[in-house]
Amino acid sequence: MAETVLDEITDELYQSTWFSIMVDESKDISGREQLSVVVRYLFDYTLHEEFLGFVRLHELNAEYLKNSICEMLLTCNIDAKNCVGQTYDGASVMSGTNSGVQRLFREEAAPEATYIHCYNHRLKLVIVDVVKSVKIADQLFGLLESIYVFMSSAVLHELFLQKQNKLFPDKQPQKLKKLSDTRWACQYAACKVMLLKLPAIFQTLEEVANEHSGKRATDAAGLLNAVNFSFIISLVVFEILLHRTKLLSDMLQSPTLDLAAAADMVETLHDDELEQEREGSNWDILWSKATDVAKELDIPVRFAHKSGRKRQQSSMLGQEETPNSKHDFCVNLFYPVLDRFLAELDSRFSDDNKQLLSLFQHWIQEAPNFLMQRSLNQWQSSMELSCVI
Repeated sequence: MAETVLDEITDELYQSTWFSIMVDESKDISGREQLSVVVRYLFDYTLHEEFLGFVRLHELNAEYLKNSICEMLLTCNIDAKNCVGQTYDGASVMSGTNSGVQRLFREEAAPEATYIHCYNHRLKLVIVDVVKSVKIADQLFGLLESIYVFMSSAVLHELFLQKQNKLFPDKQPQKLKKLSDTRWACQYAACKVMLLKLPAIFQTLEEVANEHSGKRATDAAGLLNAVNFSFIISLVVFEILLHRTKLLSDMLQSPTLDLAAAADMVETLHDDELEQEREGSNWDILWSKATDVAKELDIPVRFAHKSGRKRQQSSMLGQEETPNSKHDFCVNLFYPVLDRFLAELDSRFSDDNKQLLSLFQHWIQEAPNFLMQRSLNQWQSSMELSCVI
């Protein structure tokens, strides 16, 4: 059956002539490295993305990876010279301009294979850099992971479900979502569930801390103490921002999306959403939502007031001060996150020639009409010639 499917893909590629490849490294369930190979091509006026298979990897250097890609294409009877595009992540072994896979593949197999850094990988790097650059954000995701690990035991998970049924009798209980190191645009799900089920999480931690003893009770008390107002406002901010990047991530994975449309979507996120967040008054809405959640959990909306001497000492030591007002949270969390988002989007997506992409997109849209008209003209010429004969 697999051979039959590959034969059909090969036949379509033969008729289409030109194609692109999308390659990424992944691990199987046993932890062994493998390479996934996908081809993208235009057939019957429709874009196709077809999975060719996995290649088991024994080495991770550029030469070996390039050879693995070529061997996969050869096995499927696909001529690598007809490849006009290649897409990988941004790892130096794949994207390096001097000795990366994209350079070797172009020099030795497909001279016309232009390299495009995967847009979804770029978006992931944007979010990772944003989180790492803002200390409060980094602390948020560290705590999210700690709560998930603590609540994942069978006993505590059952207790968590009981609390949900009691607090939300009309809603289906949900599991906490594990954070992903490789799919950062999908962290929205973890933030969303945490925010929705925070009352049940809070009650679970309280019960374990008060009614048990030993390490489990100590861990629960520590997590309970960490779920303060700073955590809540950070969670509210990232829930809304990651929701927007999640929408973009989903659209970027569409098999029929072209490069110009992808560039337009990134520009929309930058100009029409994040820029407006920066210039608008949405902070008041987010602040109000965070204070409502805190009041529901009976968590005081209070701030750490520092004396002038301690503030000066922290500044001299290069330590980041704890936000102590609504304005401070805006300046130390909301604005830095938005500014970093905007800067990273500019940096990682600025190499696209948008004018060229727009022209290319227009040509793609008009190409079927052009080809159809050309075929019609050829048919009419043939009919006229037949009549003459």
